[in-house]
Amino acid sequence: MWRSYELLAHLAEKGLINLEEELPRYERLDTDSLERDVRAREADWEEIEKLPPKLKAAVKLYIQTGDIRLAQKLSGLPLEDFVQLLRRVKVPPFVTVIE
Repeated sequence: MWRSYELLAHLAEKGLINLEEELPRYERLDTDSLERDVRAREADWEEIEKLPPKLKAAVKLYIQTGDIRLAQKLSGLPLEDFVQLLRRVKVPPFVTVIE
């Protein structure tokens, strides 16, 4: 099982974060915040801003809340298409932190 610190170590190994700088901040965050931060960091914001307003709002809602069903319904797309959209704009469709 991955703990938050193990996920941070994994992200540091991939060169996505500087562990020494980020660790104090993550010690204060809960799991939801950690997941939200991963979604926001991975996202291709330039591509998100090019989306039509309805899709852009749905993607941003998903990044903030992690509620894929609500965001998918807002987008008007079938779930599989919404997941493909998330992948296209580099937002991880599923972030799991196991403690």
